[in-house]
Amino acid sequence: MKKSILSSLINENAMYGDLVLLPDISDAYNIISQKLLDMIKWSYDNIEFNYFIKVDDDSFVKLDILANDLISKYHNKNIYMGYFVGNAKVYKSGKWAENSWFLCDRYLPYARGGGYVISFFIAQYLANNYHLLKVYNNEDTSLGVWTAPLDIIRIHDTRFNTEYISRGCYEDYVIMHKQNVEDMQKMYDMYKSSGNICEKESATMDIYEYNWTVLPFNCCKKKPKSILL
Repeated sequence: MKKSILSSLINENAMYGDLVLLPDISDAYNIISQKLLDMIKWSYDNIEFNYFIKVDDDSFVKLDILANDLISKYHNKNIYMGYFVGNAKVYKSGKWAENSWFLCDRYLPYARGGGYVISFFIAQYLANNYHLLKVYNNEDTSLGVWTAPLDIIRIHDTRFNTEYISRGCYEDYVIMHKQNVEDMQKMYDMYKSSGNICEKESATMDIYEYNWTVLPFNCCKKKPKSILL
């Protein structure tokens, strides 16, 4: 990390106290999975928590709704929660290439990286097995591999709008991925004043309920959101 950037981050943290600076990790895409592991291990080693929520910096989160659901519905349960996909083909070229992947011709089921939740017990397992875990290029697919053999509850939540592009805007969404700074500021102001986040509800793509009773390649049949309401 450039000294000027590090200095700026140190100054910002002195003002707000809301950053964790990991000195041995650079902020680069090709080590994002290692960064995720380091964040989980740091959290396990330094703070008390029941759930670990990871979101991208272009995701808007209704943290109050999400936290209330976790406390009221999933207290003390081993959960991995997000918008899951099980039929994604493995990239062999380009930015997301996985040159060391040999497990299957598809990625193992994983929650999309725009935002997901794991319980403390999963974080504990990852922290305690930190040096044994294979780190792949993509952090969300890596987490799917790391948690694949675990006896946990996987929760596919269509309120997680966390695909590679935004699926549009609906008031029941709790995470909105692919938002710019102006979008998030507008959502925050609206949510604070009225409890709403959408100027107008709309869909830009269909959604799916994950079918856990079939093989992953057949998991994710998309339908218009209106049908699933």
